[in-house]
Amino acid sequence: MVFSKFFYLAAPNAVDDAVIDAMNAGLAKVVDNQGLKDYAVKQWVNISSMSPAETETYYGEQYNLYAGYLADYID
Repeated sequence: MVFSKFFYLAAPNAVDDAVIDAMNAGLAKVVDNQGLKDYAVKQWVNISSMSPAETETYYGEQYNLYAGYLADYID
């Protein structure tokens, strides 16, 4: 069985889009770092990055997935 684990950076809605773009560009550089990739492979970890829109879609999919699994246990 596989469970997804994800980490993210969040900012208030009022943060300028240029700041969000810069944060996403920085995270993409980290994910593309060969040293991190090599370490992740040794730890059996898959790493990736997503845009804010992709992240929102992913969260919705994960919510629906786990809600389905737990439907019999949650009121």
